[in-house]
Amino acid sequence: MSNGTLSALSAIAASFSAIAASAAVVVTLLAGLRNKRTDVLIECHRRFDSLMVDKVGILQQLASPPTQAELFRISAWAQRFWSLQFDQYEWWQHGHVDRETYCYWMLSRHREFELAKGGSTFEALACVSGWQEVQARWPTPDPENPLSRRTDFVTFITKIQNETPEGVQALVWKYNPTGLRYLGMR
Repeated sequence: MSNGTLSALSAIAASFSAIAASAAVVVTLLAGLRNKRTDVLIECHRRFDSLMVDKVGILQQLASPPTQAELFRISAWAQRFWSLQFDQYEWWQHGHVDRETYCYWMLSRHREFELAKGGSTFEALACVSGWQEVQARWPTPDPENPLSRRTDFVTFITKIQNETPEGVQALVWKYNPTGLRYLGMR
């Protein structure tokens, strides 16, 4: 074999090595993303389960009309609930929650708003009043201020509140992250 042939074969081998290394990096990144998604979903379910256990305790003791102590417990519950909702929204926007799971969660929020409209005391206090309290603390969205982009959450949930189930699904599709955000990389 001539030196030219050996050089060409060496260059080809180096190219294959670089391609294999690049493929390994991509596979590792995708596996990391999958693991992160799993971690996020486990955390969401852990926090939601804790909220539901506490909700049962509140409902078992709820008087009509609620006492001041009960109103305080419901308000504290609502703050934890809406904090979880914001975290779920952010994790979804960063690509750590898939669209189908997030759509299911938002259909559940829609159902809770509907229960409040139907007269459910707990949903009226925790979901509607709790949501109004959260909204009051957040600034109005400002397209000129990148720090206010998180107020997209306020806009999104406000729209969910007054939608049909089909409209909720359409909103989830409209707000769904794309591109690098969907891969968990902003």
